[in-house]
Amino acid sequence: AGVAFAGAIKKNSALCHLNLEKNGLGTKGGKSIAVAVQDNHALVSLDLSDNGFGPDVLRAFSAALLKQDTLTYLDLSDPTGNNLTTTTYLGGAVEMSGGMLASMVQGNKVLAALDLGGIEYETEELLAALTGFAKNTALRDIGFRGQPFDNASALTLCNTLEIHRHREAARDEKLAAQGETFETRAAKRKLTVVDSTQWAGLERIDLSDCRIGPRTGPVTVAALFSLPHVKDVLLSGNDLGAKLAERVADLFLDDDCEVESLDISRNRLSDVGGGQVARALEHNVTLTDMDLSENQLT
Repeated sequence: AGVAFAGAIKKNSALCHLNLEKNGLGTKGGKSIAVAVQDNHALVSLDLSDNGFGPDVLRAFSAALLKQDTLTYLDLSDPTGNNLTTTTYLGGAVEMSGGMLASMVQGNKVLAALDLGGIEYETEELLAALTGFAKNTALRDIGFRGQPFDNASALTLCNTLEIHRHREAARDEKLAAQGETFETRAAKRKLTVVDSTQWAGLERIDLSDCRIGPRTGPVTVAALFSLPHVKDVLLSGNDLGAKLAERVADLFLDDDCEVESLDISRNRLSDVGGGQVARALEHNVTLTDMDLSENQLT
């Protein structure tokens, strides 16, 4: 079926959204679809989650997305396995899938949302992947749900977010000097998908169940909150505890905080930490949605 749908994707010029989640397409079907996608100029969103793909699918999408000019949402998450992380061989040499992912995201100027939840890269591969995310200028929504971040990878993530912060801030200053914002520029020029995503900023980041601990948790949270345009931050199911509460409380009081939705459920927050967050929340004016469920607030 995957090969058949690949043929349809290649020829179809009307379909904008396609969901093929949980179909057991396997590597052959996934590769065929990736190759077909590069010749399709109508598809906007593609959900291929939970299909048992191998790393060759990631390589195929790395090549396809360099030529694709309409696809803004891609879901390759795999909550039941981590086949995409397998090391493969190309011409007799070892090729790490983290490097493939880096190539995929750093060269693409259209993709705005990418979900890689549940893939579980090893540290070396994750570090390689993050180099690609640091160079990407189009993504607005990144999903790492279930990807373990040890201290080294968490700090590399913070550095990646800092690069994004500086780039977005410089962009905003340039527009402000011209008396414009991204919104006014977009309305005036009626930007194409390619133009608009190149002027985008990170708005949503999912780090749920990523095993981020108390040592690197506070700096990770600070890096997330410092992004100029971030609206949704998901940190559910980590191990941040009291340190998280203290940092979140401080950031709530920052005039530059623009976060509108925050999920810090299942983080072992106690009464003391909960009290800190509650008191800071009294003065916050941006947050509209907050999840504190399954903590230890008595």
